[in-house]
Amino acid sequence: MINKLCSIVDYLQVFDCVNECITYINSITTETKILFIVSGQLGESVIAQIYDSSKIISIYVFCYDKIKHETWSNQYKPKLQGVFNDKDELYSKLISNVKLEIKNFLPISILNENAQQRCLRDLSKESVSFMWFQLLIKILINMEHADSAKNEMINLCRKQYKNNERVIHQIEEFSINYDKDHATLRTENFDVIYKFRPFIADLHHHLERLYLEHIETISNDKKISTVYRGAQMSIQELKALEENLNGLISINAFFSTSKSSSVASRFGIDGTQDNPTVIFTISIDDHICDQPYAHIENSSNFSHEEEILFSIGTIFRIENVEQMNDTVWSVELKLYNRDNLELKQLMISFEEQIGKTPTLFDLDKIFCYMGDHDRAEKYSRILLEQLSPNDDSMLIVYTNIGDTYLNRGNFQIASEYYEQALSIASNLESDFDIALAYVYDSIGLFNDRIGKYEEAIENLKQARDIKLKSMSENSLFMSSTYNNIAMVYRHKLDYELSLEYYNKVLNIELESLPELHPNIASTYNNIALLLKQ
Repeated sequence: MINKLCSIVDYLQVFDCVNECITYINSITTETKILFIVSGQLGESVIAQIYDSSKIISIYVFCYDKIKHETWSNQYKPKLQGVFNDKDELYSKLISNVKLEIKNFLPISILNENAQQRCLRDLSKESVSFMWFQLLIKILINMEHADSAKNEMINLCRKQYKNNERVIHQIEEFSINYDKDHATLRTENFDVIYKFRPFIADLHHHLERLYLEHIETISNDKKISTVYRGAQMSIQELKALEENLNGLISINAFFSTSKSSSVASRFGIDGTQDNPTVIFTISIDDHICDQPYAHIENSSNFSHEEEILFSIGTIFRIENVEQMNDTVWSVELKLYNRDNLELKQLMISFEEQIGKTPTLFDLDKIFCYMGDHDRAEKYSRILLEQLSPNDDSMLIVYTNIGDTYLNRGNFQIASEYYEQALSIASNLESDFDIALAYVYDSIGLFNDRIGKYEEAIENLKQARDIKLKSMSENSLFMSSTYNNIAMVYRHKLDYELSLEYYNKVLNIELESLPELHPNIASTYNNIALLLKQ
């Protein structure tokens, strides 16, 4: 029985002690979802203790006396999926529920309708998450993938399914026969997404090709105007959608829908008041859409479902959210055109943080901006493993790791990494001087944090002077260093010099950036705060 269960789920825990089982469930801190199988003998006492846990999504009682245990277990619906005395019936129900759970998985983030009118630092946490996910996916889709990327992905799969012989066999076949045109992803965990980056890029580009073919051959009778998706969502997620009507929603996974409303209605049918069934109705205008999607009936294992697949990170506008009854909600979405000014302006400001050919350096930088210091350090250390010890880029990596420790408040370790960066810098050729400016900028911010303002000013002016060797004083690239100098003077209570440098920043931004760029708003805000002193 254990081998069969391992072929259905990727992780199995078996207990014969009730207290150990409950302790284990309570100890889980991740967003793990548990399918709970219990004997009839223990079921009545155990289920009462674990039923309210959000980690438990379904319960199965396996016993000899089905009629006896159905009597007391009926009170535990809807999580209770049944009482079984036949193993094959239990397996069949488990397989059905696992497939349904995969279909129901719908990671989202929301951009508030007014977000585009705010500077970056004033965006809500949810809106920032929306923007960063868009940028992170853009990096992974466009960055070059080394041959080792596929091996990383395969090894992760082997680790995840090590106890499942059937799946391990499929993984080995896949590792030999991987075809870029057959890839999928159903997770929002970025560390897993990174491992699957070759899949993501291949599937996204394949959808782009299919989408372009569709657009070229489109006629009115073949136009896709409406598609549907059924799922279960928490009441908290639905309330967030309801509070953000006319805002934007990003589906942070490849998003499967159907041209058939009846197919969509089959998913999420066991909704509850806390986790209702949601029927998404999605309207599409083929003539203005710039986000790839495609018919995949011929590639899908479920060809009868008339499946339409949208790429990861696809954006929709929230048109309507309505509660139909206690356990069913209706959500209307409209496929969004990313060229619309409201989002385009905000995306440009984020995309300026990376180059045209993004790399792991950019990924590291993005996590620093997000304040995700653990991941910033993690991907910096991946870079350390990939670069040779003599590579000049090690200077930037050590500086980035120093920045993560600085942001955590661990000044001693941050200082050690900055010293390593300066040691490398002493051997650099002059054409790499701009990286040295990057180091002095970071060291200046370090000294500002520990209250050594004079040294901070000296470091930042070193960065400024290095930059001025290769660019004009009004270059946009100078603004970050001027901004840092202004900030240190403000902390030093030298408001006159602080205002002088903030004005330098403002003049550069007004000359180089679009009128509504959020950095300009941020600089105006800094000047206003300074004038209030």
